[in-house]
Amino acid sequence: MDDIVVKTRGEWAVLREVKRRIIMLVFKDSIPETVTSTFGKGFCARALVEGSWGFASTTKREDLAQALASAEELARRSQNLKKQSVTLAPVSPCRGNWHSPGVKGGFHESAIKELCESIISCQQEMQQVKNVVSSTVSFNIVTDTKTLCTSEGTHITQKEHRILGTISAVARNSQIASFNKSFGGQYGSEFLSKNILEAESQACAKIASRLTECSLPPSGVTDVVLDSNLVGFLVHEAVGHTAEADIGMGGSYLYGKEGHTVAAESVTIVDDPSYPAGPGSFGYDEEGVLARGTILIKEGKFEKFLHNRETAFQMQAEPRGNARAWNFSCEPLIRMSNTFLEPGDHEYEELIEKVDDGYLVVAGYMGGQSDFNGEFMFGTGFCQKIEGGTLTDDLYRGPVITGNAFEVLQDIEAIGNSETFEFNIAICGKDQPAFVGVGGPPIKTKAVLRGMM
Repeated sequence: MDDIVVKTRGEWAVLREVKRRIIMLVFKDSIPETVTSTFGKGFCARALVEGSWGFASTTKREDLAQALASAEELARRSQNLKKQSVTLAPVSPCRGNWHSPGVKGGFHESAIKELCESIISCQQEMQQVKNVVSSTVSFNIVTDTKTLCTSEGTHITQKEHRILGTISAVARNSQIASFNKSFGGQYGSEFLSKNILEAESQACAKIASRLTECSLPPSGVTDVVLDSNLVGFLVHEAVGHTAEADIGMGGSYLYGKEGHTVAAESVTIVDDPSYPAGPGSFGYDEEGVLARGTILIKEGKFEKFLHNRETAFQMQAEPRGNARAWNFSCEPLIRMSNTFLEPGDHEYEELIEKVDDGYLVVAGYMGGQSDFNGEFMFGTGFCQKIEGGTLTDDLYRGPVITGNAFEVLQDIEAIGNSETFEFNIAICGKDQPAFVGVGGPPIKTKAVLRGMM
């Protein structure tokens, strides 16, 4: 690949190879619905010629030189379509290897068999929980082996191991209720020894059972403690996307606000692809840039956007590894990696004690947000009443949390400490999928709660 890319006739070129193995498991009520293992690989060429981009992909290594030529030709033919000429921010060429930290081995046949047996056992135990009538457990186990080289002399390889598991429990009593939980991260077969599936499946079943007896929450502005899962969801969806430079230059809420106060002074939000063992961690992006952290909001003030090399040049910034592509056939986009709220100094109990009349809100689900004004509406798993600084036994199902993300951040009164911090894995869907980490500690703030979405 190196000998091909250096022959580019443009200003810059990159060649990538991606090998991907995906194991998919879906079990419903202890019965396997999907058990598959697939492997695929491919190559792509991306070229910058006279200020325009061209891209081509192929599944055959012997066609890689032709793919580069096609990318260059497409770039030349698109000259009349470009709004402005593209220039890349300079970076130092690098050569290196990266491997998911802590991963001891991949999922081979014996490990897959053991995981399937664990799923069946866990679902049988879930069925024993009162009112539970159905359960679904799914796993996506993805191993990516990537090679990348550029015309500047960069040559890197990296291997990324990720597991995304999802549990859903459905319960029926006077009404039907469900609860879902996702989990995972950068794991290999050592995941099996951590008993994560066992713990999460039981918790999921018990919550679903309780929710069959619960009503919808009252609506209105209220004091809330948002759990780590929901904080991560909020930080990623309603804040992180507004800090992606391509969205920013399209007029996002944060555009032009560098140095302005957008959150409480206690708030620092970071996107860091180099975070140790983070679900969205990697060593280098798809432009060959070394992955490093970016402080988005520091002590309440907006600091920086996330960039690829093109937007970094336009905004006179430094690229830090946020150009990501889902597969060999995808062009890289500006994406988040591990986006999180940094911990504060409060114990979990202290957050609850600060609420005289309000709710603990747990688990972020689907929803929507506006990148242009920070408005959001997310479904959640459930909420629990807090009275006089104490959690009561009153649960409410299906609450929706809504408002303006930056007002929620400005209203933060307390942030949990490092002992309360949690990371969750997710798949972001900005035009193409991307594994990301979302997280933070729980927070005490204000928000609007409404009934089921």
